[in-house]
Amino acid sequence: MVRVKSAQTVNQADIADDVLWDIALDRVMQFMDSVNHVRRIAKLANVRVETVVLALRHLDYYGCIALVDIFQFSNIYETQYRIMDIYRHEWLQRECYNYVTRDGAASDVQAEELVRLYSTIQKRRTVAEWVLENEVDGERIDVRRFIVFGVIHRILRRVHCYPVLCGPEVRACDGEQSMAAEDNGAGVSETASPGHGSDNGGLGRRLAGMLDGTHHMDEICVGLEKDAATLRQAFDSHGNIEYMYI
Repeated sequence: MVRVKSAQTVNQADIADDVLWDIALDRVMQFMDSVNHVRRIAKLANVRVETVVLALRHLDYYGCIALVDIFQFSNIYETQYRIMDIYRHEWLQRECYNYVTRDGAASDVQAEELVRLYSTIQKRRTVAEWVLENEVDGERIDVRRFIVFGVIHRILRRVHCYPVLCGPEVRACDGEQSMAAEDNGAGVSETASPGHGSDNGGLGRRLAGMLDGTHHMDEICVGLEKDAATLRQAFDSHGNIEYMYI
C-alpha cells in the first residue's frame, strides 16, 4: 500500500539563507545574455534590483562575468594603446574572430580586417557614424559584439558625453503640470514648449540641476528614466547646452 503525503506549504522564512541565495543567483543567471541590463534582469527574474546587483558583484568577484556599459549605436568609443595586443597575440585574434563574426560568414572575414576596423574608431564619432563611414558589413560582423569585445579586452574605451548648461541660471518651469511631472521623476517638461513661454526653455528643475558637467548622459537617462534621443531633442531645442566628451 502506498501512502501519499499531503502537500505542505513552504514559507520563505523556513528556507535556509544559503538556499535562497542559490535560487536567486540561478534566477539571475538565466537572464544574463550579454544584452539585458540590470533593471531588465530584475524584471524578468522577478527579483529586486538590489539582489541582482549583489549577484553580479558576487560573480564579478570570482571573475565569472565582465561588466560593460549598455551598448547603443549612439555610444562613442576611442581606440586604446592595447590595440597592439591584437597585433602581437594570435590567440586574441582568434578569440575576436570567433566572437564577432556572424554564423556562416566567418570564412569571409579576415583577422586583418577586424584589426583595421578597431584602428578606425575615433573619439567624437558615434558607433552609427563609424559603421556608415567604414561601410561595416552587418551581415558578416556583429557590431555589438565587436564593440563589447574591444571594451572587455581594453582595446576600446567608452567616451562619455557630459551635457553642460550655459548662460543664465535656469528657473523652474511654470505651471502646476510641469511641477507635477518633476515630482513624478520626469526631467523634461512635457507641458511647456521649448522657447515659448517657459523661462528655462522647457527644462525641469531636476534635469537642469544635473547639467553641471558632473553627470554623463547615461547617468541622466537612468536617473530620469528618459531615453537619450528625448533628452538630446530637449537640449537642441533649448540651445544653451554644450557637450564635453571625456
